[in-house]
Amino acid sequence: MNHLKRLLNAISRPFSRLSSFRDLQSIAGNGLVCPVYHICRDSTPPWWGQRYPIKSTQEFEKDLDFLASLGPFVSLSDLLEWKNGNRDRPQGCFLSFDDGYRELAEIIAPILLRKGIPATFFLVSSILDNTAIFHEDLAGLIQVRLASAVKVERQAIARTASRYNKTLEQTLFVRTPDWALLREICGQLELDCKAWLAGEKPYLTTQHVKKLIGDGFAIGSHSVDHPLFMDIDDQQKIEQIRSSTAAITSQFSLNYRAFAFPYGEFGIDYSFFELLQNSKCLDLCFGTRGITMDEFEPFLIQRVLAEGHQGPFRNHLHREMRLQKHRVTIQRATVRRPRLVA
Repeated sequence: MNHLKRLLNAISRPFSRLSSFRDLQSIAGNGLVCPVYHICRDSTPPWWGQRYPIKSTQEFEKDLDFLASLGPFVSLSDLLEWKNGNRDRPQGCFLSFDDGYRELAEIIAPILLRKGIPATFFLVSSILDNTAIFHEDLAGLIQVRLASAVKVERQAIARTASRYNKTLEQTLFVRTPDWALLREICGQLELDCKAWLAGEKPYLTTQHVKKLIGDGFAIGSHSVDHPLFMDIDDQQKIEQIRSSTAAITSQFSLNYRAFAFPYGEFGIDYSFFELLQNSKCLDLCFGTRGITMDEFEPFLIQRVLAEGHQGPFRNHLHREMRLQKHRVTIQRATVRRPRLVA
């Protein structure tokens, strides 16, 4: 897919300005734009590590103003009406945020309220109320500690990783963490995660979420502890979905069940989604394939990542829409998954 994007950009770059957003939005799949963010703040904390760049509040507001020019903002209720057969595929922008950092309540929600923009927040259930640490944050803390460690300490940590048949790089950057290994490294580095959580308080609390709901925002689940779903078996996938969704819907008395796949739903076959849809444990779920359609719409809706792109956000969405236009041309406008033959 990355190769296809590079090829398309190279071919279409000289002509890209000839296609207006209005023209591109008329292409199948381009009318519904679903940007997903994670965090927004004006300074990047040292423990953030080597992830995507964090957008400043000014950059975020600029994105919102541009998105407003593409059409009305769409709420989760609008998507549920579509899924229930009460309306056509919505046209406009559905805005969502993953993970559950406290900036969602302290920085992002006030901006959205001021601008009158609906949004949905997908929460990793285990980190709510700062009761556990997100593994990407833990990897960042370990990187910070290792940066000031002497060579002997770094070598000892590398030897620990090798006992688990991993390199240090694999330990810190893998998307499905080995918690036993990470805990052992924390012990070696005298890294107290509970103390860090108590001092930093990086994640949303129950009170934050109740206020978000009271202010009209929608809430969904984003797994128990954010694994890469292609790394775990189907039973674990279902357990991650059921447990996190049950925890969120029960705690906050929600009458809908929405789930966003951590790292997207790549590598998951048709039969799993057929099973998930038939299980009736979810009303809606979301992937991150970009601006496109999905064979399981409206049960599964695709989103486009709004962070980590090259250049202005406007240009990023223009490229995504041109890519979908190309998919329509070659009759690949809808995400389809492999079907296992018995």
